[in-house]
Amino acid sequence: MAFIFVDKELLEKVQPILAAKGMTVQEVCRDALEYILINGNLPVIKEPLSDEDKELLSEAYRVMANPGEITRVSMDKILDV
Repeated sequence: MAFIFVDKELLEKVQPILAAKGMTVQEVCRDALEYILINGNLPVIKEPLSDEDKELLSEAYRVMANPGEITRVSMDKILDV
């Protein structure tokens, strides 16, 4: 058993939301800890990505997975564009 301190105002605001979903604060904490144990990652992030950021990140992962041929280009050629 463990005890954690949660801001009273936050707790009062979140309890009705969790109750509407049939959960308690204790269940959410337990589920979060189990998720971390199983996956080795946090179940949430503080700053969610926008849809545009998700698309850019997805494209970056795609390119990194299959970079293709590297084409060398001089700065002169780039500046002529």
